[in-house]
Amino acid sequence: MATRVAELEAGTFEGEAARNFEIVSESGFRATFNAVGARLMALHYPDGFDIVAGPERIEDMLESDIYAGAICGRFANRIGNGRFMLNDKERQLTQNLPPHHLHGGVNGFHRKNWVSEIEDDALVFSLVSKSQEEGYPGRFRARAVYRFDDDILSLDIEARTRRPTIVNLTNHAYWNLSGAKTITNHVLQISAQAYTPTDQTLIPTGAVSFVSGTNYDFREPTLLEEAFGDDQGFDTNFCLEGPRYELHHAATLMAQGREFDLFTTEPGLQLYTAGHHGPELKGKNGQPLRRFGSIALEPQNWPDAPNHPNFPSAVLKQGEVYHHRMEWRFRQV
Repeated sequence: MATRVAELEAGTFEGEAARNFEIVSESGFRATFNAVGARLMALHYPDGFDIVAGPERIEDMLESDIYAGAICGRFANRIGNGRFMLNDKERQLTQNLPPHHLHGGVNGFHRKNWVSEIEDDALVFSLVSKSQEEGYPGRFRARAVYRFDDDILSLDIEARTRRPTIVNLTNHAYWNLSGAKTITNHVLQISAQAYTPTDQTLIPTGAVSFVSGTNYDFREPTLLEEAFGDDQGFDTNFCLEGPRYELHHAATLMAQGREFDLFTTEPGLQLYTAGHHGPELKGKNGQPLRRFGSIALEPQNWPDAPNHPNFPSAVLKQGEVYHHRMEWRFRQV
């Protein structure tokens, strides 16, 4: 069968329609989306098993504010003290994780009701962010295109700006491939020889350290139960080996016969093992979200990049086009 893209019954968001969609691939994978956050809500294997963790309804998504499945921006991840220099001028962003800035601010892209359309076999979301929204300079336009080609889900994000700004856009899906209470039974491999150490508030120190000899070494497939060590889990940026702007392997995740490879055109991968989730957060089927109950693999630029000249640049100038492509290549063995 051919790929099918369809609109489902809409939900509501602040009195407006929050449109729902689904894409069913030729091989029977089914992904569902919501326009608020251009958000991946579920992904079912052909056998019907849903590997996306998180709240079930858009209302619960926004109440929990864990960014589940959403596109985060204008700058995903953290910016120390919410400040950075651009063109010799200090810029102050909202400090929604005091004193820092996280995932675009209080009303970042994850809380925006994106304009949504079906274009042939693709689902297209678009958004305009005004200059000085959350403190970011420049009027900013983003476009996100989801496609399902056989067993490959792709996401292409493009952005343009009226004047220089910073950008870092990713998808923040949480995964659980087995249905177990925690993801410690998952095997993870990351194509990275280095990571960026942080201070106690998870702001990078500016150093780049080798993973060899640490529990950050996922160069070979590693059982997460063995990697956790101090029971703190991970919230860590890995420096990927592949060249920026070219599609390269970031990670492979495996559990209970289900697997996917994650590819990206960006230089980093944030590994987060949901250490701050707990029973107060609503999950699917009436079940609470559990600590370490899912894993986020967020391909992106390195956190706090605007404040570290040795990190990959996050600056987007007028006339330039930001483009980030992600691919999730699923299989069942």
